[in-house]
Amino acid sequence: MSGRLYRSVRATGAVAAGPLLQTPNRRQPHAVTSLRKVLGDTLLQRLLEALARSLWDDYRNASVRLDRVSLRGATPVAVSVDPDRLWRARELLWEYRLANVEPYAPVLIWSRSADSWRLLLPPILESHRHGQNGPKAMYVMDGMHRLHNLHQLAVEQATALVISSPHLPPPPARTPDSWEGVWQAEAGTVQREARFCWLSESLLRPVSQKIDHKVWELSTAGGNQVFPTEFASVEDCVRRAKEILSVADTRASKRGNASPGRR
Repeated sequence: MSGRLYRSVRATGAVAAGPLLQTPNRRQPHAVTSLRKVLGDTLLQRLLEALARSLWDDYRNASVRLDRVSLRGATPVAVSVDPDRLWRARELLWEYRLANVEPYAPVLIWSRSADSWRLLLPPILESHRHGQNGPKAMYVMDGMHRLHNLHQLAVEQATALVISSPHLPPPPARTPDSWEGVWQAEAGTVQREARFCWLSESLLRPVSQKIDHKVWELSTAGGNQVFPTEFASVEDCVRRAKEILSVADTRASKRGNASPGRR
């Protein structure tokens, strides 16, 4: 399939044919399964809330929603992208297209090299309000390369996790004016700190590092629980998600029944 072009329609999560869209060399075939399809809307929303709130202490009480967002309204924090990671994002988009899944909805992705299904979260955006009555703005905290790839392909919308709370600290760096202000570095030449303008190290989110972990500690209504990001099968992921949320419901119910004033 090498050399075949992506084809679709702009503004619907689709892309137009062009030289940027040549099919990547798929040396390690994958398969993509939509989490919404296997979990359903309610279970998926609850799992995403638990996962997102485990990424950083400041997210624990934040609002978490899965939403289609406009790339025009999503502000990048970094000023540069790595070409190797951008190419991998292009390969991933091809996998989404083959599976007929909206980019970048939460999925399980199978890799023959790893011989497992791995959980892949959507890009993570923070919603901030400028001033008490000012306009809201969204900043990309994870998924920069995936969204930049869509911008290059003139795609206008993507599925993302949007996190909002009045208690979130400001973004960790001065941002580019738009996606056009993001430049592509030569592979391996840009250090992490150089990817940001006026970087405040103390405000950097640990989101990307946490996402790379193979096991997450989730803080749920039922207490802390362990959730892996790799599974032997899709059914294994569904079973584990249901177990965690069921335990959370049971523990929360017991605490409620034992609270003062109840008989």
